[in-house]
Amino acid sequence: MITVFAKQKKWLLCAVMRVDLNPIRAAIAKDLKGSEFTSIKERIENNNTWLSGFGKDGNDLPFYLSSYIDLVDETGRLLRNDKPGFISPNTAKAIDQIGINPDDWVA
Repeated sequence: MITVFAKQKKWLLCAVMRVDLNPIRAAIAKDLKGSEFTSIKERIENNNTWLSGFGKDGNDLPFYLSSYIDLVDETGRLLRNDKPGFISPNTAKAIDQIGINPDDWVA
């Protein structure tokens, strides 16, 4: 039962990341802040959103929001032969673009 629950969270995380990276992979957006119509853009722009939480209780994904943003940002920087878009290595990391001290963000 615990293994199935862990796999479900992994699959949920993969699905959320895939949707958040769609504009990047399609070469429609150059960075996460420019990814229109995605939850990651809303998560970056707003400190409090109605979107599913990260790391708050047993039903949430086991991540801090800042860790999720870093994970999506790093994944978006990977080049894939089957996708035209990626985040340029010259683009500032998403967490740095937000302009929040990582220690303050976690707090």
